[in-house]
Amino acid sequence: MKDLLVFANRNDVPVLAQVAITHAQFETIHPFTDGNGRIGRALVHAILRRRKITTRVVVPIASYLVANKKAYFDDLNGYREGHSEALLGRC
Repeated sequence: MKDLLVFANRNDVPVLAQVAITHAQFETIHPFTDGNGRIGRALVHAILRRRKITTRVVVPIASYLVANKKAYFDDLNGYREGHSEALLGRC
């Protein structure tokens, strides 16, 4: 988790790639028994806000993920197997 937070706070990585990798890695670590999805989505918003991509808007990420659940899970599983191309290709 410490390494993930270091990565999430970098400024030298393209922001959408940073968001996608941080979210996927957090979901892969799955550190809690409950609430990992909510916290993973909150990390996305925290990075977007910290990097000043959003200032007042909360992007409806959960709605997109629900509407594209199969692609989302396929991308996460691919990431876990070392294939991040699809995940990053959506950035």
